Amino acid sequence: MAADCDPLEVVMTLPPLCEDKSVPYCFVESKAVLGRACGIKRPIVACAITFKEGSYLQSQILELKDKLEQLLI
Repeated sequence: MAADCDPLEVVMTLPPLCEDKSVPYCFVESKAVLGRACGIKRPIVACAITFKEGSYLQSQILELKDKLEQLLI
């Protein structure tokens, strides 16, 4: 989620939902950075990372999830 979202209330409902479902989340510094990380030119306020079992990206996604969880501790 983008920390520079205005108004911030647009994304503030997401953290409690993530915590209820044990889904890791994090904030990034800006909408522009998040958009670039998602491979698009427009700024975005939130995104989700999903994968299918057996996906070739599964190991990278799980590694990223573990790193995010360590940051939250």
